[in-house]
Amino acid sequence: MKKLAVFAVAAVLAASAFAHDGGLMSASISFGGLSDIDFSSWNRADADSSTPIGTITDLTISSVAFNIWSADGQASGRQGGNLFANFFDTNGAIGQQADVWLEGATVTYVGGDYGNDWSLSWSGTEDLASAAGITLEDGKTYYMDLWAKTYGDYGDDEYGSSSNPYRAQFTYSAQSPAVPEPATMSLLGLGALAMVLRRKLRK
Repeated sequence: MKKLAVFAVAAVLAASAFAHDGGLMSASISFGGLSDIDFSSWNRADADSSTPIGTITDLTISSVAFNIWSADGQASGRQGGNLFANFFDTNGAIGQQADVWLEGATVTYVGGDYGNDWSLSWSGTEDLASAAGITLEDGKTYYMDLWAKTYGDYGDDEYGSSSNPYRAQFTYSAQSPAVPEPATMSLLGLGALAMVLRRKLRK
């Protein structure tokens, strides 16, 4: 009987601990020339691993979208959200925690099987490097931890945390993709025109 009582208390404590721990079904983010990356599929940092996402040119985010499950159901009325990030290099943590309020985000009640699915979408311009107070060095490898939360009538729902975030590895490049200069474009245009005229003259 004692064992049953202990189990019951443990179950109640576990349920209350989960009360504001939401679930992130998918989350896309666009930055540095990369679009719609599902960061909820990245490896979790507690596994001491990271998901490689290649080379990026900056950390300015332009869009974020969550499909989220709220532990409190429809009554909690998800109303907005924040995106958090920590950064590391091969020597350890750098800068400070970036906390970006997704101002103007659209939060929509979806429903779902249990009546507590939501979606959040945001677009804007936020530089995660500036928010974290870091300057990225060309050709250097970095690690980025991301997690998020939404807030509502009955408290916050977290999607990951600072101790169990979604982690990626990337290389920073200060070089943006080359764009032809106007003079180069003009020469290319003249060359094309000359070829057309030459063909006409041959006829």
